[in-house]
Amino acid sequence: LASSSSSSSSSSSSSDSRLHITIDDGGRLPEGATLSDEQSSAVKAAITAQLTTQLGDGDETMVDYIMVMVRNHKTMAGVAGEMNDLIGEEDSATFSNFLGGYLSESVLPFFDAEGKPISAGAEAEAE
Repeated sequence: LASSSSSSSSSSSSSDSRLHITIDDGGRLPEGATLSDEQSSAVKAAITAQLTTQLGDGDETMVDYIMVMVRNHKTMAGVAGEMNDLIGEEDSATFSNFLGGYLSESVLPFFDAEGKPISAGAEAEAE
């Protein structure tokens, strides 16, 4: 798993030697969106798999904590910020970028901008 980003250059400012990591803030659930049981299970499985791949452990307590942040519409930058102390800045950025991408591709297409579920039947009727 490559966790380097184009922003990880070796140049650092004289007052700040920390890593500068870019977090893609896509993937946040819209306000009002509620995950179905099926969606929650899929997101939880994806989180567990990524944590296991990235950290060697898909700790259930951490997975549950991340699920709370997802359900509470936390931004990906917010997720990374909350996880910094737990797994470090670089790993939290890598994880939150994964999570944002996963949610964008696998969950957000099922909600409109107001967080209302979009059903396949409704899409077909609208056409």
